[in-house]
Amino acid sequence: MQVNCKKEIKNYQAAMIKHLQGWVKINSALDESSVGPNAPFGKGPHEALEYIAKVAEKDGFKVDRCDGYVTEITYDVGAQDSIAILGHCDVVPLGEGWKHNPLGGEVIDNVIYGRGVLDDKGPTSAAYFALKIIRDLKLPLKHNVRIVVGGNEETGSRCLYHYFRELKRPAPKYGFTPDAEFPLIYGEKGIMGYVYSGNIHDSVIESLEAGVATNAVPASCKLVFRKVMNLEKEFKDYCAKHNFSGDYQNDKDGKTVILMHGKAAHGSTPELGVNALTVLLKFVANQDVSEIANHFGPKLCCYYGKRLGINGSGPKMGYLTMNVGIGSIKDDKYYFILDIRYPIDLDYAKIVKQLDSQKMHEGKARGNSKPLYLDPHSKMIETLLRIYQEVSGDYESKPMTIGGGTYARSTENTVAYGMDFLTHRGNGTQGMHSPDEGLCLDDYWQGCEIYVNAIYELGNLD
Repeated sequence: MQVNCKKEIKNYQAAMIKHLQGWVKINSALDESSVGPNAPFGKGPHEALEYIAKVAEKDGFKVDRCDGYVTEITYDVGAQDSIAILGHCDVVPLGEGWKHNPLGGEVIDNVIYGRGVLDDKGPTSAAYFALKIIRDLKLPLKHNVRIVVGGNEETGSRCLYHYFRELKRPAPKYGFTPDAEFPLIYGEKGIMGYVYSGNIHDSVIESLEAGVATNAVPASCKLVFRKVMNLEKEFKDYCAKHNFSGDYQNDKDGKTVILMHGKAAHGSTPELGVNALTVLLKFVANQDVSEIANHFGPKLCCYYGKRLGINGSGPKMGYLTMNVGIGSIKDDKYYFILDIRYPIDLDYAKIVKQLDSQKMHEGKARGNSKPLYLDPHSKMIETLLRIYQEVSGDYESKPMTIGGGTYARSTENTVAYGMDFLTHRGNGTQGMHSPDEGLCLDDYWQGCEIYVNAIYELGNLD
């Protein structure tokens, strides 16, 4: 049965906007400098978790703050098990290049702007209001409902590790995370990190800085040469040939400074961006003047890891992708941090062995989250797909696998389910991990409607 809740959503629209604006005003990026008791991820994530906790308490839901790692909101109908909606309120760093205030929550031409409106405060808010509507309508449920809001999804998901492993909260009977695309995602590539580092006094590079997060394509890279380099013509020719953009300047201290401009994108889809770090390293490597650039410039410039010898693909998930999210050269020390998404068909140990063989000084694997794959013909997935189709009217889009990592891999019986509508491109919903992140309000309302139906049907699924 499809739940007719358009009237209820319309009545809640002003409250939904106000709620999301208040949440977006909190800069909830990880802040190690302000970690403290019940604030394991710093001041901002703590405030964002408190924000939703207080809202839910005021609305009469049962709330557990779970040592500051997550906020658990429960709608208890007296059942023995529950369904779960796993969202997060932490964000990637604000970054540069915004036309709109990243903490403003401005609504312009039916679009709300701000860091987190799409990833993942807006979708989590839509799910929260969906639960309110379920309760308002007194719809019967066979399972309890938990909304679990984490504070560390963008930088390791320690929040859900604590929730499921340390606090030993049970896996849901069925679950979804509103932190990806519709119609739904039943498979996620493995996610691993790798760091190349070392000590070296490079002949010409004094410093280099790029990147704000490993899972975001660097939109800019600043490189300082130790001396004036006569490479301006070569740099301009390089940019013109590849349609890149950058600034070249000889400063008053007798040094050359290059600021390369790239294009931000999510680290799981590096091919959709322009990595300012790797394209600048490759330019310097082309000049054959720097030991670091000569070694890493050619190796790190391929989004599919071919130059490192780790490229590969499989029929279920497609190609391995690689993003060099952070790079630094300073005080004769360097490091480059790789974010690699690999399909279920490739072997993690073999990837690491190959990466080790390409190091200049030190190389070290940093974490590994194994691939996730659920049966696309399972009862839960078929139910969620049907709900999406009935509400949206989109019967063409197909369930998919992705390179991104979501909370679905933190527990069992859980898939990623919206709230980004692939068929609504161009309506203002945009910019996940990028400047001017925006959420079209029509997507906000329709996402909520889908979640009302998803909670109701999963809540009654045997």
